[in-house]
Amino acid sequence: MGQMFARVFMLKGYEVLIAGRKTKLRPKEAAKRGDLVIICVPISMTEKVIKEIAPFVRREAILSDFTSVKTMPNEIMRASSKGQIVGAHPIFGPIADLTGQPLVVCPERISKAALTWYKNLFKSLGLKVIEMSAQDHDKQMAVVQCLNHLSNLVFANTIKDLKFDLINRELFSPAFILKLNLIKRMLSQSSALYAEIETYNPYAKLMSDRYRESLEEIKKEIDRGDEKALESKILDIQRYFLILNKDQNTLAEIVPDLKEKVSTTKDRIAILGPLYSHSHLLAKNIYSKNDFLLCDSIEEVFKSVDSGQISHGLVPIENMLNGSVRECIIALKKYQIKINHLYHFPIHHCFASKTTKFTKIISHPQAIAQCSKYLADYRKKGVEIVETTSTSKALEIASIDQTYAAIGSVEGAKYFGLEILKRDIENNHHNVTSFIVISKKENQSKLSKNVRTSILITPNKDHPGLLYEVLSSFKKYNINLTKIESIPTGEKIGEYIFYIEFDGYLNQTQTQSIIDLIKALFPVYVLGSYEVKQIIC
Repeated sequence: MGQMFARVFMLKGYEVLIAGRKTKLRPKEAAKRGDLVIICVPISMTEKVIKEIAPFVRREAILSDFTSVKTMPNEIMRASSKGQIVGAHPIFGPIADLTGQPLVVCPERISKAALTWYKNLFKSLGLKVIEMSAQDHDKQMAVVQCLNHLSNLVFANTIKDLKFDLINRELFSPAFILKLNLIKRMLSQSSALYAEIETYNPYAKLMSDRYRESLEEIKKEIDRGDEKALESKILDIQRYFLILNKDQNTLAEIVPDLKEKVSTTKDRIAILGPLYSHSHLLAKNIYSKNDFLLCDSIEEVFKSVDSGQISHGLVPIENMLNGSVRECIIALKKYQIKINHLYHFPIHHCFASKTTKFTKIISHPQAIAQCSKYLADYRKKGVEIVETTSTSKALEIASIDQTYAAIGSVEGAKYFGLEILKRDIENNHHNVTSFIVISKKENQSKLSKNVRTSILITPNKDHPGLLYEVLSSFKKYNINLTKIESIPTGEKIGEYIFYIEFDGYLNQTQTQSIIDLIKALFPVYVLGSYEVKQIIC
């Protein structure tokens, strides 16, 4: 959660200092320098960390925390720091789009002006900010989290103790499947997190007591076989829940497609961020029902997939104008990852700003180069061209500072509330970037058309005729070679990886024959067979 907010704040143009056990910047030093200091650690570590860094927070700065309980952290922050104190609880997990997500804010000791600034900061991210006392928050969460999780845990534990068959689902009712999906979603998360919520909320014990008492009440009627008494109890419960019928929003609207979409970590797709980068736009196109893990680098995407926490990643491998992405090919070798799909995605840029009175134009260096003809007139007029880390970052800056116009995607311009002054300003309207979907597993889908196979060759040593030996193999088996690329390994001068892509799929005799022939000459890693698709947009 801390990494996600750090990335979002950076996108907004704020200087973000990240301090932890593995960073060079120590937490105490970050606390001294920060105007807003946010503690984002497990609940069990919260008290210790607050006591360590709170004394170093400046009196005029704001000290805050992101935890699922609020009374305990607020009290410790108040006692340990002279700064302004406000606790917060994001009631959601790491997601791509923060729009409309609830953030509870619990003021403890803070001026009205500082609290307004704090709330507006998070509102600017699209969050729905809800203010209440720390005690009221913990009472609410005792039901929403503690009682809710407790009932699911008891249900799941009972299923486990019964050794109930979860594989044979012929007799599962829709309601039972819905319940299992809720359990599955909960059990896919951190066990430590749920244990902390149940033990650190000051009202959790009250909830467990009331749950036991309620179970005993209903159990008593079941044990006696008193149908009428049990029916009366159920009718009493039904009357209480009639209030839900007055709600105009159905539960299906609040939690859409719950039966089909269970948001587990492995359901998420790791992509090269930030929001509204071309990776994000393609991911939204092909994975409309998934959440995304926004990564700062190609290496980070591969690491998340290699760890097994994320099932698939999406990374660029080649641009029509700029050539292959070396980092991607090196990572394919390093992490021994498979390619499952390849997409050709058109790259279009628009020109956008808040006003026509801009004096500077900002974008990523590649986007600036790809739109050089359109920018020529502005250069002649003396308009300054400024480079930044991404087109999304450029759009974000232009949305904040009206002296800037930006080059980026149409979708990103709309997201950041900019007026689109000109569409399709790129020099080449046919510019395409190729993206691959990576996974630890081979592609299991049925392949029928536009199928390619990729391999990596790492020659032990160079010798005359090496490349001829490889290419002649394709000639021998009459296989169309679509790409061959030599990439320096970066480990030793003169050492290269050969990335080879060709028509055909692995279960064909010709393909196996050519791979076996090359394996007899050099070490080969098979990246897999996959379908090539052209995205039209």
